[in-house]
Amino acid sequence: MSKDFGIKPLIQHYGCMVDLYARAEFIGNATDLIKSMPIAPGGRILYAKRGRWDDAKNVREVMKSKGIKKTPGCSLMEVDGIVHEFFMGDKSHPKTNEIHSKLEEIMNEIKWVGYVGSTREVALDLDEEGKEHALYVHSERLAIAFCLLSTSHGLPIRVVKNLRICADCHVAVKLMSQVYNREIIVRDRSRFHHLNMVFALVMIIGDL
Repeated sequence: MSKDFGIKPLIQHYGCMVDLYARAEFIGNATDLIKSMPIAPGGRILYAKRGRWDDAKNVREVMKSKGIKKTPGCSLMEVDGIVHEFFMGDKSHPKTNEIHSKLEEIMNEIKWVGYVGSTREVALDLDEEGKEHALYVHSERLAIAFCLLSTSHGLPIRVVKNLRICADCHVAVKLMSQVYNREIIVRDRSRFHHLNMVFALVMIIGDL
């Protein structure tokens, strides 16, 4: 980046490389990169990922006392010229009963073709049933359910999400595309997830 393009790496670029090394199990490389960074490392993950619920609760309380709010995940899509917005577990839409009923149908359908929810994606102190429900009502799934209700068969479904889509939702959406024979494109904050009944393609762009 620096030599060929004159771009100074930011903390996000180093974070991406550390994440890639860690996922590939090159922990030594990840550690060496952190130690060699010209930028002080910052904390990008809360304690919830490690199941340290008391510590996670304390962090949330400190954030609340300082007026710091976590950005809620939301998904948006346009249908007939109107933009619709959904949050996790959203029940504010005028068609909320139909949407949740459709989503329940969708989840049952994709289970028939092999979907098994990965509850490790849920960073909440809930039992397994609660975590499974929390996964099912992620904003992008509600958005897709609404699109399946509101658009003609064969038309592509396009959803924009302000945060990164979780790995479980990526798998679920791929299966939705296969079951309903619809091209689905989810644009999260760093990737296009382009899914159809034949393949799943992730194009890494922009903010890595």
